[in-house]
Amino acid sequence: MTYPKVLAEFIKREYEKRRREGKIPVFFDQTLLCDTDFEDPIKNQKRLLFLEYRQPILWCVPLDTIWYKVTLNRVEFQSLHLIKEKYWHIMSNQTGRIADAVRNYLLWVQNLERIPEMNQQERIEMVKLITAIKYKQENTLNENLNHTLIFVGSTTDGPFTVIEGNKTTMDLYLKHFVENPTQQFPVIEAYVGISTAMDYYVWHYTHV
Repeated sequence: MTYPKVLAEFIKREYEKRRREGKIPVFFDQTLLCDTDFEDPIKNQKRLLFLEYRQPILWCVPLDTIWYKVTLNRVEFQSLHLIKEKYWHIMSNQTGRIADAVRNYLLWVQNLERIPEMNQQERIEMVKLITAIKYKQENTLNENLNHTLIFVGSTTDGPFTVIEGNKTTMDLYLKHFVENPTQQFPVIEAYVGISTAMDYYVWHYTHV
């Protein structure tokens, strides 16, 4: 599995998001969505250009990372951590665990006054995140929605951290562990990147 293929998956997910928001930049070449030529440096540069604010997440991935395409079962999915980003970190009580983030999300979405004390700009960003999760939860009945996750770890035994698809991860957890815990868990496709240097990757939780 090559890194440009993973990059292309980032593109697909970002494109879906911007299409919903009506914010697809005029320069984006939509043929890249189906293009399987991952060796062309110009096409790969166009992919990076489209990702803009996500680039820091991509630039910091260790150069020796080996990527695999996998499927996740119910137990494996539960063991994932959400990205170690400021607002996800707060939402998960600094643990990165999905269950902790879901617990706080359910508390805060019912009453935004329960959000921990923070400055005005930070509060705005946290409300944006909560609103985005709520939107995802209420608008993911479309079977064609991309549920592919991208996560990383330092070994094949984990721990693993989601670097793309965190709101999807929350949505899946809410639907299959909170709302309908007895429902059959779907097959979740994912890309996982493994590197012994991943412990130094700023977005990754190194604890279990």
